[in-house]
Amino acid sequence: MSQSTKKSKQDGITVEEIAALQARVAAGQLQAEDFSRLSKLLALLLSLLQMIEHPKLKLRQIRRKLFGDRLEPPAPPLAASAKTPAVPVCVAPFAEESEASQDNREKETAAKTPAHQRKGHGRRAARDCTGAKLVTCLHQELKIGAACPQQGCTGKLYDTARPLEFIRWVGHPPLTATRYEQQVLRCGGCQQRFAAELPAGVRPQKYDETADVALVLNKYGQMTPWTRLAGMQELCELPLAEATQWERCECVADALLPVYLELEKQAANAELVGADDTGVKILSHLNAQKLLSGKARRATHTTGVVADQGRHKIVLLKNGAHHAGEVTNELFKLRGSNLGKPIQIGDASSRNWDHEHGVIAAKCWAHADRRFKELTKIFPEEVKFVRGQIAELYKNAREARQLELSPEARLLWDQARSLPVLAELKSWLACQFAEKLVEPNSALGKEIQYLENHWHELTEFTRTAGIPLDNNETESALRRPVLLRKNALFFKTEHGANVSGLLMSMLATCRVNAVNAWEYLLAAYRNAGAVREKPEDWLPWRWAELQGQPSG
Repeated sequence: MSQSTKKSKQDGITVEEIAALQARVAAGQLQAEDFSRLSKLLALLLSLLQMIEHPKLKLRQIRRKLFGDRLEPPAPPLAASAKTPAVPVCVAPFAEESEASQDNREKETAAKTPAHQRKGHGRRAARDCTGAKLVTCLHQELKIGAACPQQGCTGKLYDTARPLEFIRWVGHPPLTATRYEQQVLRCGGCQQRFAAELPAGVRPQKYDETADVALVLNKYGQMTPWTRLAGMQELCELPLAEATQWERCECVADALLPVYLELEKQAANAELVGADDTGVKILSHLNAQKLLSGKARRATHTTGVVADQGRHKIVLLKNGAHHAGEVTNELFKLRGSNLGKPIQIGDASSRNWDHEHGVIAAKCWAHADRRFKELTKIFPEEVKFVRGQIAELYKNAREARQLELSPEARLLWDQARSLPVLAELKSWLACQFAEKLVEPNSALGKEIQYLENHWHELTEFTRTAGIPLDNNETESALRRPVLLRKNALFFKTEHGANVSGLLMSMLATCRVNAVNAWEYLLAAYRNAGAVREKPEDWLPWRWAELQGQPSG
């Protein structure tokens, strides 16, 4: 149906009729029925002006009032006997729609819209809070099968199996405390003292496990410095010294050490390992370095290692005077002798590959893309071509993820889709120097040489199954240590740096495997003896599976 023949939703006046009416008004030849049409059009104009000037009415609500809900299917045609007279357009002034009615309309529209088409609004449904305590509320007076309490209704009640969901949030300081005053009686003869018992269920333990785990989550999960947390406790009149906070976190680290060592063994046997470094400051190491000179001095780093086991992932974070190559070298010494070479992915920095263990090396395309991006203003055309080819590689990888291909199928996919792109890029790189289009010592020439020098490792994903295009997962794992470094500035001792690496590794591994960190740490800490006896049963994802919780 063309636009000119469409009729308005409420009145039925076509565009041609309005145009004809305008011509008769201009010629001064109005007919008797024209006054009725003019009255309706003026009422529509008045209603539109009221809508536009309304302070709270949204544009989509105005559109809905004029044209209806576009997501609503067209109503079936009525029988001739059931047709009703047309309703005039907006003959009454615009009445404000209640907020409840507007909300209901928006909810109905959202329910009809496919999930992948809705825009995010930042709010989360109550059912998303899987860590919340569940309380089931049942009717105290009404029962299933009972008569309807509505007066005049003869129906029976049944369970809809669709309960209303309401979530209530409560807050409290990071740590709370209860002070118990125990009455003390003393014998007047022997001077023996008799103290009252604590209430039932209260253990004579100053720090509950929940307090220690809360400290770990605040310090190493939210990167809150000791002094900042101590200040918060002071505001709540519950002072807790920085040294005490450290001691309690150290206790949690001691309990989790067997699990951390087991994670190292599991990571060593993984097929794919990513590694990268970021700087960190350890005061005790810096003081020791002042006595050394030249090559004897060593910088300190936080090394991130992400091991992909297929179904589960392991994140290891280590602080100390080492680099990624040394950390992975020590890690691969734990690898089973019956396993083949592991795949290691990282950037082209030599310190990532400085180890004696043989690996299948794969280099990161995200680093290559980043290097060319910095030259966009100087060499716009050349950079546009190179980054366009890299974007095609990522497009192919994204489509493969959407198809949920296996590693072997993904390899065939890359060989069919990405090899032609790489061949075109390789040919272009060779022409730049062969035809003397780019000076080798220029900034662009050095980046072209970077691609050529590492071409074999960059294209390893087209020869070996299971290799991603980049090492972004490891870089993401290093973001939280970087945030801790910005907030807390430094570690005082190497022991403190090691404790931090252990606890942050446990939290990061819980995060990538979708395990509730609070419940896991609390369970492992309370069962430290069982953790020491059989740490493999206390790996985060294995613990979640034993508890019947989803993971991964």
